[in-house]
Amino acid sequence: MVRPSAPAAFVVAVVSGVACSLVVDTRGRCTTAADCLAGQRCEQGACTGDGAAGGTGPGGGGVGGGNTSGGAGGAAGGSSGGASGGGLAGGSAGGGASGGGVAGGASGGSGGGCAPESNMAFCSRLGVQCGEALGLDSCGLSRQALCGSCLDAGTACDGGLCLCVPESDPVFCSRLGKTCGQVSGTDSCGAPRTVTSCGTCTSGTCGAVMPNVCPTCMPEDNPTFCTRLGKSCGQVTANDNCSVMRTVTSCGTCSLPQTCTASNTCACMPESDGAFCSRQGRACGSFTGNDNCTVMRTVTSCGTCTTPPNLTCSGSGQCTCVAESNTDFCTRLGKTCGSLTAPDNCGASRTVSCGGGCLCGQTCSNNVCVADVCSRTNGQSCNCSPECCGNASCVGGFCCKNNLTTAGCGPNPADTPCECSQCCSGCSRNNQCVNSSQCNGAPMCTN
Repeated sequence: MVRPSAPAAFVVAVVSGVACSLVVDTRGRCTTAADCLAGQRCEQGACTGDGAAGGTGPGGGGVGGGNTSGGAGGAAGGSSGGASGGGLAGGSAGGGASGGGVAGGASGGSGGGCAPESNMAFCSRLGVQCGEALGLDSCGLSRQALCGSCLDAGTACDGGLCLCVPESDPVFCSRLGKTCGQVSGTDSCGAPRTVTSCGTCTSGTCGAVMPNVCPTCMPEDNPTFCTRLGKSCGQVTANDNCSVMRTVTSCGTCSLPQTCTASNTCACMPESDGAFCSRQGRACGSFTGNDNCTVMRTVTSCGTCTTPPNLTCSGSGQCTCVAESNTDFCTRLGKTCGSLTAPDNCGASRTVSCGGGCLCGQTCSNNVCVADVCSRTNGQSCNCSPECCGNASCVGGFCCKNNLTTAGCGPNPADTPCECSQCCSGCSRNNQCVNSSQCNGAPMCTN
């Protein structure tokens, strides 16, 4: 990598008695005016201005060189338009040693010729970004020019090119914010790099808080994390004591009847009235007792009984069926006599007696008392009047028609009917009642 100090002049020597022409490029690149020719100034990195004044003759004088009193060389050619000329000024007027000046005449006034490119254009055409460039300019003349320096931070001139200078390992680690362990990444020049060690930790464990970073804070353990945040159950995500986000999958579990709330604390959530009644085995009525959180509670109604036959709420809060009485059982089924087996109002099979028996003159048929057909006539023994046919009544244990009320019947001709205990042959028979002994042992009333 070549680093120039100042722009140079370019000299082409022409021999065989021809004057030498000195061509000076007054448009070189610069940093300060010291990098330019006398009389020039440095503006925006380029030398500008006329430089030293040339002679006025058609030929142009040479630049003197030599010993003590050698001839002075003329400056660049004059303005009269002559061809370029040059002289070889030598001599030692004062007896000095040999000397020789090489005179380079500038091109004559307005006689025409090639206009050399600027140093900037010269460097750009050659692809040189920095340092010195050597080559032929646009006029075919050999030139050596200063192409400047690398201005971007982190770059340096190498072979005429501004190339990135890779950062050191410590700078690499520092830029990535890593202080310990092996670190891989991309360096400042975009190249992959692995540094085996960015340092060691004097306290704590490397990467305990952040990867490849020595902890400045000792992280708390999970139980301390949960306790500090006042969490007792469930998963918790928050900053730990080192302000690093952490997720603890479980800060604990809750014991019944408590459950883990949304705030990650154990608390008892009171059950609903329905759950309270169900847990207590209550289906109806009012109930007072401890709920699931052991708090005394009174529920005015655990439900109503609406499903037959269980329509009655018992003292234990159950919908039950109250069994009907035997009398209600027989009455509901319309039975009045005999033994009956059937389901009662609660669906249970029951056998009961629906009565001791039917009335006299009735028969129990299908557990119902129905009237018998009369089977006895006047004078026959009977138990009740329905047993007697022909509108007879059972009087004194015998069937007797009760319409035998003939006037004058009996020993006393008053209006006295015959007594059914006598065998009457009718009032037309001498209007007298006949004793039963005269009825052949069968008391009978006849018309």
